[in-house]
Amino acid sequence: PKAPIRRDNVHGTLMPLWVQRFPDGAFYADDDQSVATSVHSDGELACNPEDIAQKLDDIESMFQRDLHKTNWRAVNDQIQLLKGDMLTLNASASMMPILGMINVLLYSKCNDFEQAQRQWHEIQNSIRESLNTGKEKSSRKRSRRASLNF
Repeated sequence: PKAPIRRDNVHGTLMPLWVQRFPDGAFYADDDQSVATSVHSDGELACNPEDIAQKLDDIESMFQRDLHKTNWRAVNDQIQLLKGDMLTLNASASMMPILGMINVLLYSKCNDFEQAQRQWHEIQNSIRESLNTGKEKSSRKRSRRASLNF
């Protein structure tokens, strides 16, 4: 049953639920009630560019099968997942316009299927371009470091 949580009991009420939902996630330190975050050094939660590229291919396949015309909900769900994955990337501010484009597609009334497909292709091309730019920058940094460590 829904009931208000008393102010002095919020921590005690929500902490067990939070730990159950996010066993390896953020937690409150007992000493100062400040938020501490566990860091996953292996990057198990963050997506990499290859994951994003695979998701792009999966969504493109849905558009090629005209699933956006018959089951927009399924396509919409996959685009939402893509957006969430992109938010886990260590990306620059260049991703912000792309996220805005995704929002426009997701929250528009998708009655014009051709328009939706054009928007998707623009989003897909922008993401791929951004991922390729990120790879180039990463490659240049590695080669610069290698030349400094000769």
